[in-house]
Amino acid sequence: MIPIRNATPYRRRPWVTWCFILINAGVFFYELSLSPGALKEFFNVFGLVPAHLFSATVRSFQGISNLLIVPLLSSVFIHGDFFHIFFNLWTLYLFGPNIEDRLGHSQFASLFLLSGIASGIIHSFVHPQSTIPTVGASGAIAGVLGAYFVLLPLSRITVLFPVFIIPFFFDVPAFLYLFIWFFSQLHQGAWSLINAAPEYGGVAFWAHIGGFLTGIYLLSLLHPPAHKSD
Repeated sequence: MIPIRNATPYRRRPWVTWCFILINAGVFFYELSLSPGALKEFFNVFGLVPAHLFSATVRSFQGISNLLIVPLLSSVFIHGDFFHIFFNLWTLYLFGPNIEDRLGHSQFASLFLLSGIASGIIHSFVHPQSTIPTVGASGAIAGVLGAYFVLLPLSRITVLFPVFIIPFFFDVPAFLYLFIWFFSQLHQGAWSLINAAPEYGGVAFWAHIGGFLTGIYLLSLLHPPAHKSD
């Protein structure tokens, strides 16, 4: 199922959501300016490589050091290709504003960034020997989805469900869509362990699982402020 529309309105302008979307888009356009060799090195330095993280390997790109733990954050803003960034940012655009509305700008930024960092740590612990750079905002966005699962479970989400070449559109409650999504991540994550593949099918499923659970946990620490217009 592909989410198409979120029917729940929001009152705060989602400045932080828009800012994260613009930062990711800006970094992606920078990636497009790099040669294939430079892009590969960029991924190796600022993408999250678990084997480098645990071996305390310091790498640099154009004179900028990754300082060991920097990839835990920088990898959140790097994407591999157009479809990767499009689907990530589309999901953030659909679900982010409601959570930013509920939590406030600073708390939402904290949830997004901490979920991204935690997702990278969990992925690295599950696959500590991996030399494949992990990139993308999906772990951080999974934290937003985890928060959405708790805060807005009955929100209506319009989804696209293709059957062969025929598209079907229908509304589902958010908790059902997110439960199915999370279960699929668990299923594929289990297969990645069985196949000893850090990114089974090119997707770091344990980063998604870790981000989702982190988002749920962080709600107990973040206190939403009273609503106000801005």
